[in-house]
Amino acid sequence: FTIIIYLAATSSSTTATGEIDGGEVGRLLFSAVVAMELFLVTFITPALTASAISGEHERQTYDLLRTTLLPERSLVWGKLFSAISYIILLLLAAIPLQSIAFLFGGVDIPEVYIAFVVLMATAFFLGTLGVYFSAMSRRTLRANIMTYVTAMSVALVTALALVVLINVFDAFTE
Repeated sequence: FTIIIYLAATSSSTTATGEIDGGEVGRLLFSAVVAMELFLVTFITPALTASAISGEHERQTYDLLRTTLLPERSLVWGKLFSAISYIILLLLAAIPLQSIAFLFGGVDIPEVYIAFVVLMATAFFLGTLGVYFSAMSRRTLRANIMTYVTAMSVALVTALALVVLINVFDAFTE
């Protein structure tokens, strides 16, 4: 993926003297990797969390789980953090891909931190949605559908709001 983005960026980012603008290539690579991670977080996190509690109902182990001495809140948080910990590992494994952009320049370390925090906040939000719908539904399929519909609705509304804000900002700066 990064090789394809690199080849596309280098073929289109040559300057008038025929040189490649490394900063622009680095920013494009970083943006593309973060966008791919966001796409993966958006689809993997609900899949991991939407069956957390409804799966216990389907396997008929929910009553057994309730007989433990753990309070309900601990059960829900445990299910959420077990799924989120897997997402954290995936995001940490992708940091070397993000750091390829450092070879070209145009990206600073705070930008990597900000991207990681945004991806983690997205994963936590989608994870809580998945656990919520899993707790509200006895069937995993229904919980998955409700989680994905809500997640895609939030993603579309956020994207549309961002486009509108950018257009309004551009109108005021002209």
